[in-house]
Amino acid sequence: MLKLESVSKYYRTKTSVVQALRRVSLTLKSGEFVVVTGESGSGKSTLLNVISGLDTYEEGEFYINGEESSYYASNDWERYRREMIGNVFQDYNIIDAYTVLQNVESVLAVQGWGKEERKRRALSLIERVGLAGVSKQRSSTLSGGEKQRVAIARALAKGAPIIVADEPTGNLDKASGQNIIRLLEDISKDRLVIMVTHDAKAVEEHATRRIRLFDGEIVEDRVLKETDTTPVKAVDPPGTMSLVEKWRTAWRNLVSAPKRLVLQLLIAMTVVFIFSLAYGAYVQAEHTPRAGYHPFFSNLSPSRLIVLKNDASSFTEDELEDFAALDRVMTVIPFDPALELTVNIRGQYRDFGLMPHTILKDSDLETGRLPTMADEIIVPSGSGYSVDDEVSVTLRHGYWFRQPDMPQEQADFLEPTTYTFTVAGVAASRSGNLHVSPSFFDDPFVQFHSLMYDTRIFLDDVRRDSFIITTDEGLGKNDLIVMVDNGPVPGEVLRVHLEHPFSPQHPVHVDLTVSHVYDEVARGLLVLVVHPETFETLFSVETKQAALIVTDAFDAARVAEALDAERYHSVYPASYTDDFDMQTFVMLWLFIGLFLLFVVMYFIAYVSLRSIMRARTKEFVIYRSIGATRADLHHITIFEMLIVFALAFVLAYAVFALDTLTISWLPDALRYYTVGNYLFIIALMLSIGWLLAMRFNRKLFTESVISTLKSGAGE
Repeated sequence: MLKLESVSKYYRTKTSVVQALRRVSLTLKSGEFVVVTGESGSGKSTLLNVISGLDTYEEGEFYINGEESSYYASNDWERYRREMIGNVFQDYNIIDAYTVLQNVESVLAVQGWGKEERKRRALSLIERVGLAGVSKQRSSTLSGGEKQRVAIARALAKGAPIIVADEPTGNLDKASGQNIIRLLEDISKDRLVIMVTHDAKAVEEHATRRIRLFDGEIVEDRVLKETDTTPVKAVDPPGTMSLVEKWRTAWRNLVSAPKRLVLQLLIAMTVVFIFSLAYGAYVQAEHTPRAGYHPFFSNLSPSRLIVLKNDASSFTEDELEDFAALDRVMTVIPFDPALELTVNIRGQYRDFGLMPHTILKDSDLETGRLPTMADEIIVPSGSGYSVDDEVSVTLRHGYWFRQPDMPQEQADFLEPTTYTFTVAGVAASRSGNLHVSPSFFDDPFVQFHSLMYDTRIFLDDVRRDSFIITTDEGLGKNDLIVMVDNGPVPGEVLRVHLEHPFSPQHPVHVDLTVSHVYDEVARGLLVLVVHPETFETLFSVETKQAALIVTDAFDAARVAEALDAERYHSVYPASYTDDFDMQTFVMLWLFIGLFLLFVVMYFIAYVSLRSIMRARTKEFVIYRSIGATRADLHHITIFEMLIVFALAFVLAYAVFALDTLTISWLPDALRYYTVGNYLFIIALMLSIGWLLAMRFNRKLFTESVISTLKSGAGE
């Protein structure tokens, strides 16, 4: 069965070379119970390791069933250990985190046995070695004798024709040791059993042959009993581990050590958290416009999406209602140009933009609450106003044309139009926007002021370029007050006509009677004072440019995609870029930063997990000793890392999802994620797991099983 011819084994240290075996020649056959004895350092364990394929040899030839093994590749030795050898080690080399059943099943899994057959064979052998009552017990809780019986059951489970036992009774009491020896004697009746021991006398009455080594050489080879040496054919295993079984083994390795799994998950979750926050910021930045200029629009709020009809006609009420019903649309402002208006808070020397308060959330407020009434307003932080203060918001017009010596009666018409609001809340942002009720933008006077500089006025078909229109409820509906140099005379009838970008194709001409004329207005300014109803008649605006108020650029893009392209087109002022696209430049550097962060996260994970994987060296070597292939262990380790990072991803993103329901410092980036974003980050995290597994496995197969076990190098 086995034959050694002049086999020598050398061990190299930093300062010398030690010859552990010296030209050993030996033939071993089935049915023998061979006891190998000798002093410490005589080469007993080295001989056993060479025979079992756990260690290499440098000289001579080792024949296995008549075949030379000097030409064996690593996969040949793996097959030899898997099919021919059953190992029983002095320190048991069972996996403490596994149950008794799982330890015995592991060798059958390596051989490719199915789940049901594997369990049946394992339970039968566990019962044979007297451990049926503890089959579901974790191996770490067993006594030394019980652990050795587990190792024997595992060795027998293979159906291997050769059992090698290295000091199997060395850590046991005398009674337990004798039980193990009798069990090995019973096993040797149909296979070859080789046992290394210091105490040959305790074994001699059971053994059939005694071999004694001294200084690496055989000095005695004595037959103690005649035996039937009829070769016993090994039980042919079905094959190797399937991918499904490797997944199961990886999962079992993780859940069998919950403390270790929790630590691995914490490390992996830290990596996922840090990278996801950075990637989420990148995705969010990708959907955050940075336009600081637009050639046609001044209000570049990311919440403003402008919609127009392709045929340049006006919107109907039904169409505006359809817009309001679109997903992600918070508010519809039928007259979008009103959002271009800038206003002033009386007493302050700064201009403010206007936006509807519907874009705000409670978390956007520094103090106060969101408005519930049309006359309530949200002011920005640093405005000097507090909750419940009254704010006078003015629309600038002729106030800037007043002369210091102008009569009060005349100057009153040039006072700014003022709206009084109550402060409901103060925004946390210092942006230059006041947030008002959406109904504010429906005010005809607000709409007129938003278009005043693009509007032309005609008096009796004579165009005037610089003008102001204001109202006075005390006037008759057909009366007109005129303030102009060299103007008309009272009683004269004038035809007034306004033209603005949204005028009807057939504008209304209003004939008004001049009731009073002031002819001392500076700079050639024309001021008309009319009744409010007359003003509404003059400024009869058709809704041709509407604003859909959304949360941000991401929602704006989704809403724009949902619009009927045959009927509407949209403009998103906040996304305007010039020839030098700064946003693209910034995103490029952010992407480079993400790549560097990925590298950093990989090394952080490696350093953090290295000690855990080092501690698991013994588990991997045990699997190698029972015949697991390089591919088996690579796959198991990769699957373990993939499971850990997949679980970490699920847990981390569950936290992110829950966070969206609360107010916290974590960015709400999930709303921007597409399926592609999720797949991208999952792929990156699994890549880290795969790279880590490959690095941890790198040294497992660079040395023999025994050398790897002794060195403890598991990375």
